[in-house]
Amino acid sequence: MNKIIVTTGQPFTDIDALACALAYTQLLTLKGKDSECILPGPLNKSATEKIKKWNLKFSKNPEGSKAKYVLVDISESKYFASFVKEDDVSEVYDHRKGFEEFWKNKLGNSSHIEMVGSCATLIWEEFVARVDPLKISELSVNLLSTAIISNTLNFQASVTTQRDKDSFKEMAKITNLPRNWAETYYSEQDKEVEGDIKSAILNDTKNIEPIIVQLELWDSKKIINW
Repeated sequence: MNKIIVTTGQPFTDIDALACALAYTQLLTLKGKDSECILPGPLNKSATEKIKKWNLKFSKNPEGSKAKYVLVDISESKYFASFVKEDDVSEVYDHRKGFEEFWKNKLGNSSHIEMVGSCATLIWEEFVARVDPLKISELSVNLLSTAIISNTLNFQASVTTQRDKDSFKEMAKITNLPRNWAETYYSEQDKEVEGDIKSAILNDTKNIEPIIVQLELWDSKKIINW
């Protein structure tokens, strides 16, 4: 049986991709699958220095050539990790429009591209549906809930859905994050971005037409006046 590699895009890894890849690797392991998390791109500013000190275990490059790939938070082939072969993709989880029909035709029910605020919501729903009784590590649930906060801009973004809110509410029952975690998380991002605004923008840029750059901030005054 081929190893299953859970991975995301090549250019960078944001908090949503990080959370989804690590958590889904755990889910596969719980289901008895030989799986590994591979994240080739650098962690961007959405994975703060505090989060980087959590017990994040992943590799940069796979060993060997025979593997099946689960893609999380990515569905457009030009952004795949360089080692991913399209024909070896076995599952896709994403929350962006554009490639639903392609992957549905290719993978059938193994394609999970749904318009929710965060891909982390999809991965949490997989845990709830497939791991009975529910078992998830503290690290995975902390990362997934943080990813939802991040991608929905603390539930203020227009992409936010009730599924995101419900998933976060359920995860909040078992996380060990402080009650003011959203403020703490965004405030730490503010400090890191202010220290190197150019790098923060370049490491969270989507090269699509038109080119989109994004920054997640708690207090944007300093950036607006930059």
